[in-house]
Amino acid sequence: MVSTTPLQDISALPDVESRLLLSTAKLNFDEDLLDEIRTLSDQISDWESVTDKSIKKFSATFLNRALVESSTEGLPSDPMRRLGNFARFTNLRALRTTAAQLQFHRTCVEPLGVKHAYLKGIALYSQFGGNIADRFCRDIDVLVEERRFKEVILTAVKHGYRVVMSSRPLKFATSRNDIEFVTMFSGDVGLMSPDDVLIEVHRRLDKQSEIFDSNAALETTVSVKVSDVILNTLNWSLHFTYVCYHHSRHFWSHLHWIADLDLMIKSPVFDQDKLSETASAYGLQPTTNASIEFYDLISRPNLWHEAIQQPGLANDFLKYCLINLQGGLELENALKQNASGRDLLSDAQISPERSKEMFENHRQINVHPTLSQYLKYPVPAPLFWLYRVQRYLIFVRDRILKKSNLQKQLSQYPLPPLQKEPKD
Repeated sequence: MVSTTPLQDISALPDVESRLLLSTAKLNFDEDLLDEIRTLSDQISDWESVTDKSIKKFSATFLNRALVESSTEGLPSDPMRRLGNFARFTNLRALRTTAAQLQFHRTCVEPLGVKHAYLKGIALYSQFGGNIADRFCRDIDVLVEERRFKEVILTAVKHGYRVVMSSRPLKFATSRNDIEFVTMFSGDVGLMSPDDVLIEVHRRLDKQSEIFDSNAALETTVSVKVSDVILNTLNWSLHFTYVCYHHSRHFWSHLHWIADLDLMIKSPVFDQDKLSETASAYGLQPTTNASIEFYDLISRPNLWHEAIQQPGLANDFLKYCLINLQGGLELENALKQNASGRDLLSDAQISPERSKEMFENHRQINVHPTLSQYLKYPVPAPLFWLYRVQRYLIFVRDRILKKSNLQKQLSQYPLPPLQKEPKD
């Protein structure tokens, strides 16, 4: 259920809980932070609530380790037992997901010699030197080159992976025609591994915005070693930029994403100048700058109440992160109703020049077939062109209705009669 907390006024949110959850969403804790954790812990009155939020927001491993390292005393046994159990579950799940990623790579990517880049999660932690067992991973993301996209999917099907057609309800492809459609038109295809781990194969880095050049990204990948397997991921500055874009697109709704920032910013490879160069090339320097400011703001809770009332991307990131502590996916979707679109929380996330380029690219009519069309009216592959016709007709209909509605509104305010020109 969506929180009843007004989105424009979150001053009533529980400061102590929020401060503890955000301050512990890190990989390492110095003595000053451990002192703060002890102080905050003494003020917590509802540990069930704190535990529940850390589990829902995927930061249980970080909170659990923070409480252990701070040697905080007098904590209630039931919530702590539950927290510890979920932290161990996260560790095991991460290892299981890692095994699934390596198996997928060995059977469906490496033998084909396809250009690829694993994204976020396990690849990110391997690249920046984190402990992959700490990172909660629901799925695996991999970008592959467009011309080999279908080949990767078909190879996976031969090895027992099932093609996901919808997630609510969960439905798998049952025919070659289903697979033909998604490999032709879907931006990404979900594959359920034989041991039930979801792998999303992407043909592009973004959803609708066309911010990133996926082909160029695949030309600059770097190798990382996961267990005894070598695989590729995005070069570090692009990976940083992409992660900030992705997490802000989801309103920083999960706390393990703050830990991602902690990992990347504190990494020995981090270079602000190099990051600025890469982010600027995609018009996303406002997003990466705001993400770093947001990370800094987290450790200054005395500024929170002032910050969330003031404009600014970093302040917005903090505000929406705090709001999302109160709910789940339904709340995040409600927030998206007020977003700028184009995969961005705000137009301020991208440079005006890049925004203009994106606008020009989207001026043409979009008649690209969608999966929702196919699921509603499945037709054989030779008739897939009908979906484009349907999309075009819908576009024309909507334009007519929009114009008709506008004319109806204008009819309420008739123009004055034309004045006759005076005769000489």
